[in-house]
Amino acid sequence: MKHLAKLFIFVCMITLTFSSFAQTFSLKGGLNLATMFRKSQDTTFSKNFKLNPGFHIGLTADFPINEAFSYEVALLLSTRGYQYIEEPGTFGGEPLQARSSTTLYYIELPFSLKTSFKLAGLNVYTTFGPYLGIGLAGKMKDELTISGKTTTSKEDIRWGFDDEAYIKRIDLGLTAGLGVALNPFQVGLSYSLGLLNTSPYNLNQFRNNNRVLSISVGYILNQK
Repeated sequence: MKHLAKLFIFVCMITLTFSSFAQTFSLKGGLNLATMFRKSQDTTFSKNFKLNPGFHIGLTADFPINEAFSYEVALLLSTRGYQYIEEPGTFGGEPLQARSSTTLYYIELPFSLKTSFKLAGLNVYTTFGPYLGIGLAGKMKDELTISGKTTTSKEDIRWGFDDEAYIKRIDLGLTAGLGVALNPFQVGLSYSLGLLNTSPYNLNQFRNNNRVLSISVGYILNQK
């Protein structure tokens, strides 16, 4: 955690330095709807996963190239994860319902090419580019409900590369988005596709890939 804290401070300094030279920089936040693609050689485990709601919040800096194109960088605290809800069943003749959720917290660094244009009188923009995610913390939560009584258990995520770890810290992927600029606000929708296998297990070609749909609202801090 000490190394991650140092890295976070360093990234903050770099981002703020970049922002001082940007034409615009903004506060950004919103809703994340996350899931995970998970499979082994023969089985796709994630076909019954549900979206896990979360959030993202942070700073963005926009560097203009010309009137139509710019380069956008961001520093975000962002959630990943998934939910799994079993079909209702019975145990000893009693109704049973089981569900679990995994929530992962990342520092996310997206680097996007931004295209701006007019459409039906609106200032529309699109974004596309890679992102880097650094895992900070996470928690798994299990709930078992029998005859209306619920028991809950929680466990912290173990990050790393060994057999006792749950997930690797580093995530890499692509993100694409579409939004509308309503100065000084920006409202956008984006989708992040994890390309890096975050599973530490090597047997049977086991793999995890993050998937996140995000709805964002940004506020331009130095609007002219």
